Amino acid sequence: QAVMKPSSISFVTKLVIISFHLLSYRITLGEKVGDDVVSAQSKIVDWVRSNGGYFSDKQEFRLTTDNGNYGMFATQDIKEGELLCSVPWNCIITGTNMKKKDKRNPYFFCGSTRRLIDEITSDKKSFYEPYVSYLMQQPRGVIPSDWSTAGKELLLELLGDNQLPPNDAVSLIDIWEKSCYQGDDNIDEVIRHRALVEYHTRADDEILIPLYDLYNHGQDKNSNGITEVFWDNKQDVRAARDIKVGEEIAMSYNFGIHQSAWTKKYYGTPDFLRDYGFVEAGQSQRWTFTTQGFGFDLKRDENNSLKLTWLKQPNTEVYLYLTEQLERLTTTFLPKLKNIEERQQTSGVPLREITVIRQYFD
Repeated sequence: QAVMKPSSISFVTKLVIISFHLLSYRITLGEKVGDDVVSAQSKIVDWVRSNGGYFSDKQEFRLTTDNGNYGMFATQDIKEGELLCSVPWNCIITGTNMKKKDKRNPYFFCGSTRRLIDEITSDKKSFYEPYVSYLMQQPRGVIPSDWSTAGKELLLELLGDNQLPPNDAVSLIDIWEKSCYQGDDNIDEVIRHRALVEYHTRADDEILIPLYDLYNHGQDKNSNGITEVFWDNKQDVRAARDIKVGEEIAMSYNFGIHQSAWTKKYYGTPDFLRDYGFVEAGQSQRWTFTTQGFGFDLKRDENNSLKLTWLKQPNTEVYLYLTEQLERLTTTFLPKLKNIEERQQTSGVPLREITVIRQYFD
C-alpha cells in the first residue's frame, strides 16, 4: 500500500500544490508554459537515452501552429520505416495483474494505476521521476470526467441521460474509485485523480510508455507513425511512410496496425471524447452506438462533401431513434447551448468545455 510517510512529505506536498494550482485555474492545453513543457520533455529524452533507449534527432516536441496544443514534428525528412523512438522496458511503467480488469470496470487496469500512484508518493526518489514529474505538470480538466460540475451537466444534457454515446462520459473517476481504490491508505484525493487521469489518457492499454504518449492522434493521411510493443523488451515507434520536414508525426489511436480488432471496429469519435477530451476534426469519423446496436462512418471527399457509410444496415427503429434525437437536440438543447455561449463569462462553464461540447454537437 502506498502511504504518505513523513520522509516523503516534501516531494508529495510539492505535487499536491502543483495539482491544486492547476485545479484552481483549470488551465487549458493552450495555456501551458511552453518552455517548461519542452524542458520537461527534453529531460525525459535524456533519461530514456541514458537507460539504453533511442530518440531520433530528426523530430522535436513543440507547440503546434494551428490549435495551441503540443505535438511531435519532423525537423528533417524521414524515410518510411525509419526508427523514431525506442523505449526500453525498464523505463515503461507496468503494474501487477496487468491483464485483469474488474468486471465492474471496463476501462482500467487497477494494478497499473496503483503503480503510478506508488511512484508519485514514494518516500524515495522514483526511478521514473523525469516522467512522473512531467505527468504531474499536465493541465487538469481535459477529459469530461475531470471537467467542472457545470460542464459535466451540460454535456450530459447533450447526451440526453445516456441516450447518445459515449457511455460513462463523465464517470471515469467515480468508476475507478469504486472498482480500484481500496480506501485503506492516506493517498490524497488530488493525487489519486491526477494519476488516474494521466494513466487513462496516456497508457497503451495497461502500460505507460514515456515519449510514445507525446505523439498525437492522426487520422487518414495524417497518420504517419506506427508503434510496436515487444513485451518485456521495448517499444518502438517508426515512420509508416515518408515524412516531410515540418510535418507533425502522429499515429492513429484506433486504426493503427497494433490496435485490436475490437478497437478498429468499435472505437470512434464518442470514445475519443470520453477518453481524451477532444472531438476528431479530420476527414473521417466513426460513430458507434453500442447500446442501440448500430454505427456509421462519416468521411469527406475531395470536394469536402460528407458521405455516410453504415457499419450495419439500419432498421426502422434506428431511423426513428435518430429522428427523435435530432428533434431533441435542435429544439431543446441547441437554444440552451447558444445561450451559454453568449454569456460564457457568467455561465459557470469554462470556455474550453463549451468549445468541446459545441464541436461534439456539430
